[in-house]
Amino acid sequence: MGAPSKPHTQFGRLAAAAVVIRALLYFGAQSLVNHLQHRIELATPLTSYPRLQEGVFLYQSGFDPYDGNVYFQPALYLPLFQLLAQLPAAWTFAFYAVMDIAIAWQLWQIVAALQASRSSAPNTPAPITAPKTAAATKHTKACKPSDASQNKTCRLPATTAEFDGSVALCPATVAALYLGNPLTILTCLAHSTLVFNTFAIVSCLRHSLQQRWTLAMAWLAVAAYLSFYPAMLIGPALLILGNARATTMSFVGRCLGVLIGTSLGLGLASYALVGSWSFIASTYGVALTVSDLTPNLGLFWYFFIEMFDHFRSFFLVVFQLHTFIFAAPVCIRFNNHPVLAFTVLCGIMALFKSYPSVGDMVLVLALLPLHHQVFKYMRYTFLTVGLMVYALVLAPLFWHLWIYQGSGNANFFYAATLVYAAAQIFLLIDLTQSMLRREHDRLYPTVRTLLVAQE
Repeated sequence: MGAPSKPHTQFGRLAAAAVVIRALLYFGAQSLVNHLQHRIELATPLTSYPRLQEGVFLYQSGFDPYDGNVYFQPALYLPLFQLLAQLPAAWTFAFYAVMDIAIAWQLWQIVAALQASRSSAPNTPAPITAPKTAAATKHTKACKPSDASQNKTCRLPATTAEFDGSVALCPATVAALYLGNPLTILTCLAHSTLVFNTFAIVSCLRHSLQQRWTLAMAWLAVAAYLSFYPAMLIGPALLILGNARATTMSFVGRCLGVLIGTSLGLGLASYALVGSWSFIASTYGVALTVSDLTPNLGLFWYFFIEMFDHFRSFFLVVFQLHTFIFAAPVCIRFNNHPVLAFTVLCGIMALFKSYPSVGDMVLVLALLPLHHQVFKYMRYTFLTVGLMVYALVLAPLFWHLWIYQGSGNANFFYAATLVYAAAQIFLLIDLTQSMLRREHDRLYPTVRTLLVAQE
C-alpha cells in the first residue's frame, strides 16, 4: 500500500508548495496582481481576464457579450465565470491555482506514459550498416579480437537509455519545472484564460500516449475550440496513436469523427448559451483577421498597423498560412518522433499565432524536458536563454517608455518582440537540429565514436 502512494505524496508536496508560493504573492501583493492582469505580455485580447469580466457583466445583464469590441473569448467561459463572480475573489485565485496543479499532474502522467512505452520497447540491438568511410574503417580496426578476451565488445547501443548514457527523466522534475517556472506563476496571477487551452493540449498529449484515442481527440477539439490554432496538432496526435496500432483509414476516420463531433457539440452548446452565432466572428474571426491591433508579443500587430488596407487581405492569408504550413513537413520529418513533432508545433504556434503571450512559451518550456536526451547536442542554449531574458526584461521597459513616458515609440517595443521571436526561433532550430544529430549518431555510431561497453 505504501509504494503506490509515494508518487502521489511527492506530487502532493509539489502542489502544496506551488499553492503556497502563489497564495503569498496573491494575498501579499494585491496591487501587483491587479497590474499583472493588464500587462500585454501576460494577457491578450483573446485571453484577458478584465475583458472576460466585461463579457460576464454583459451576459448577466441580458446583452449579447459579443456586441461591441471587448469580449473575444469562447462562450462557454461565461457561465463558469458567472458562477465564480458570485463568490469571493479568492475562489477565482484558487480555481487558477488548481488549473496549474492539474496541468502539472497531466505532465507527470505524460512522463510516466513515455517511460512505460520505452520500457516496453524491445531491448535487442538492431543491426545497422555504417558507410565505408575512412572514419568507419578506422573504427573497425580499433575493434581488435583481443577485446573478446578482455570481456569487452564493440557494439551498437541497444536502447535509448544506453545510447544516451543518462538516467530516465523523473516525473517530479517535469512537474516541478512547470510549477516553479516564474512565467507560469505570473500567468496564474494574471488570471489568463490561456491556462485552459494549455490544459486541453497537455490532456490531448497524455491520452494520445496512453492510447486513449477518443479522449485524445475530444481534448484536441476542446483546445481548438478555445483558441483555434491547436487544430494543427492533429498530425502528431495521430502519429502517437498510430505507434501502438495499424494506422488505417478507418481508424483515422474514427478519430476525425470524434474530433468533428466534439467540435460541433461545443459549437452548438455555445449557440444555445448566447442565442446566436456571433461568437464565431468574435473569437475565431478576430484571431484570423487580426481586427484588434492591441500590441502584444506577436509579429502581426505592428505589420498591420503599418499596412495599407488594400494589401491587408493578402498578407493576412500569407501570415496565417505561414503558421499552419509547418505542420505537414514537421510531421513527415519527425514521424518516428511524434512527441518531438508535437512540441515543435506548439513552439511554432507560440511564435506565429496572431495573439501570443508568455503563457504560450510556458507550454513549450513545459514540454521541453521530455526531450532531455538531446540536450547534450544543443549548441545555442546560452544564446537562446540570453535572448529570452533580454526580451522579457526590455519589453516592459520599452512599453513604459512608449505609453507612459512618451519618450519612445512603437519601434522600441516591437524591437523587443523581435528579440523574443528570435529566441523562440533559435530554440526550435536547436531542438530539431539536435534530434537530427542524435539520429545520425544512432544510425552511424562508427562514424561518431568508438563505443566500448562491458558485457
